[in-house]
Amino acid sequence: MGNPATGSIVFGELAAVGAGPAKPPPCAPPPRAGARELVDVRVNKASAMKVFELGLRHCAEHCANDGACAYFSTDPRRNPPVGAYPSCYLFAELHADDVTFAAPGAPDGVRTWWYEDAREALCDACACDAATRRADCTRADLATAPRPSAGFDPLSIDLSGNERLVVLGALSDFPSLERVTLPHALTLSSSAATACS
Repeated sequence: MGNPATGSIVFGELAAVGAGPAKPPPCAPPPRAGARELVDVRVNKASAMKVFELGLRHCAEHCANDGACAYFSTDPRRNPPVGAYPSCYLFAELHADDVTFAAPGAPDGVRTWWYEDAREALCDACACDAATRRADCTRADLATAPRPSAGFDPLSIDLSGNERLVVLGALSDFPSLERVTLPHALTLSSSAATACS
């Protein structure tokens, strides 16, 4: 597939997000085990299944302890007069209208993550053909992108027909991937590490 790149792309109602920088910026919290940041992705907090006010520092743990959690977002902003406190938001799935992209380097500190353990193994969720190295995930009802399956390195993945799959990240997890079939038209959105104040 050429040189890997980071960034964000939107396929109609499907957003694909690069894994972001290998190391977080110096002012970011340390990497969280079992979570991967979706750089510059913002989600509609009103769609969260659970909210933990003042739960910012333990958001990954809240997600890990909730069997339905696939994504979480942290918002460090504080504005007591309007009842806004640093909070953690958990999501079982995202819908197309829940996802937006921040301006590259937006200084608001809001970060969105997906919980790695919520991802099914590719060959458990999809039909994998070892001879053609093709994974057919058509209409597999995926809410998160699948993770690699041991011993299977696909050249092609068909994700069409997965209406609940609106954020796609970590295609770099599939080093030999040459083709991905997606259900919608393509729009690009840039991605950059959030600036620290």
